Amino acid sequence: MKKIMLLIVFLLSVSLVNAAVSKDYGYVKLNKLNIEPEVLDVSFSSELFAGEVVSCDAEVDDENPESVVLDTEWYVNNVLVFEGVEFSSFKKGDLVECLVTPTDAQGLVGTAQGISLEAKAAPFSLTGFAVSDAGKGGGAVGLMIGLVGLFIVKRKRIAKLF
Repeated sequence: MKKIMLLIVFLLSVSLVNAAVSKDYGYVKLNKLNIEPEVLDVSFSSELFAGEVVSCDAEVDDENPESVVLDTEWYVNNVLVFEGVEFSSFKKGDLVECLVTPTDAQGLVGTAQGISLEAKAAPFSLTGFAVSDAGKGGGAVGLMIGLVGLFIVKRKRIAKLF
């Protein structure tokens, strides 16, 4: 009987020691700070030619870059005229600015970054022309007349650009 009592006392004391030791263990919870998204670079998709559609591209740094929403504002001659990625309503000589503001999935807003350029005149482009036959045996003559006419039209259009 003494042995059984001793065994019970021993088991109780061991469980109390274990209980006391387990209370000494804890855990530390670390909360990771959310850092605002950052726009690293802003660029236009192409040169700014009057009347052509251009988009504003931005490179973003964030823990989760695919969840960042970019708000894009377009200014022409320092006046807000459009909000969206693509824009085309500007003329030669207009100062066009694209301003990008990043917002992450938790709603933290980063600092806006932008780029601005002066719009150029639309480049000359040849969309097509026709040369007609100038009668019997006049194929070569008609071709020459057509090419000379095209050259004159091209010179006039280029002169208007400047």
